[in-house]
Amino acid sequence: MYVPVIHARQSERQAIKNVADKIRSAKNVYPLVIPVQDNPLTPGSGLRGAAQLIAGFSKVEVPFAFLVTPYVQKVQATQTQLLDAIANLDSKNMATPVVAVTNGKAASTVEAEINLLPPGSFSILHVSAAPNVPKLLGLLSKYADRIQAHYFYADGCDEWYCDIWQGAFRVLIEDGFVRQDRNADYGTNWDEHYSDLAFRYSMEGFQGYGDHTICGEKFFPGGGPARTVAIHLTYPAPLGGAAYSDVRIRHFLSASDAKSVGAAVCYFEALGDLVAFYNAHVQDLSFSRACQEFVGNLGPPPHFPQLGTVKRISIQHHIELMIHLKT
Repeated sequence: MYVPVIHARQSERQAIKNVADKIRSAKNVYPLVIPVQDNPLTPGSGLRGAAQLIAGFSKVEVPFAFLVTPYVQKVQATQTQLLDAIANLDSKNMATPVVAVTNGKAASTVEAEINLLPPGSFSILHVSAAPNVPKLLGLLSKYADRIQAHYFYADGCDEWYCDIWQGAFRVLIEDGFVRQDRNADYGTNWDEHYSDLAFRYSMEGFQGYGDHTICGEKFFPGGGPARTVAIHLTYPAPLGGAAYSDVRIRHFLSASDAKSVGAAVCYFEALGDLVAFYNAHVQDLSFSRACQEFVGNLGPPPHFPQLGTVKRISIQHHIELMIHLKT
C-alpha cells in the first residue's frame, strides 16, 4: 500500500481529487491527511481547509486517514472540532481517524484521545518514539481489534521501535524531499536521489510505505514571493531501464529573477526545461496526466497557471508515479 502524506491545504487536496479515479482503480493508495495551521492573514483557514478536504474526498469516494490530534505547534483546530467535521461532512464514510504518538505525549493522553473517538476503526501515527514504550504497548493492546494501521515516521522511529508492533499492519513513511531555504539553492543538487522505499518496504517487513510527496514533512503557513521559480519532478530510475529500482527528483529552475521579469516569464523558463526532459523520456513518463498538463501549458497559447497550481501539478505527478510503480 502507498500512503501519500498530505497537508489539508488547497494544492495538496486538489492533487488527490484530480487522480481520484486512479486511486479508486489502484485500491492500494490511502492518503494520510495532516491538519495545518491557520494562515496568519486568514484566521480559521486551517479548519476550513480540513472541512473542504473531508467533504471533497468523500464526494469523490477516496478513502483516507485523517489525523485528529494535531502534533504541530499552533494548529488551532482541536480534536473535537476535527471529529465534528468528519461526522458532519464525510457523507460516504471515507475517513479513518488517526491519533498521534510523540516523544512528548504520555500514554494517558493517548488513551484520553482514543476515548474521544467514535466507535469503529482508527489508526496510530508514530511521529516519534513514545516516552514510555511498555505503557503504550499495554494501552494499545486493548484496542488491537480496532487499530487499522500503525504509521511510522522514519525520522522519529528507529527499526527497534517499529518492530515492537510486528504482526500489525505497519506503514513506514520517509521524507524524501530535501527542502532548501531558497528556490535558487535547488540548483546545487538539481537532480538527486528521492527514495527507494517503494522497492524495499516489503523486504523490511512493512505492509505499506509512504512519503510527503514533493512538499516535505514541514509545513509553512505563509511565505513571500519567490525570486526563482522551481518545478519539482520525481521520476523512476534508471530511465529507460528494464526495471526501476529508485525514485529520483529533478528541480527545474528559472534562469531569470522573478522580481525583475515577473513570475510568468520565469515559469516558462523552468517549464521549457521540464518539457524537454519529458519529451526525451516519454516512454518512462507517459503514465502522467500531470506531465501532459505541464506540456499543455506551453501552448499554443501559453498558459501561466499561478504557482499554487504548479505545485498541485507536481504533487499530482508524484502520486501518479507511485501508483504507476505499484500497478
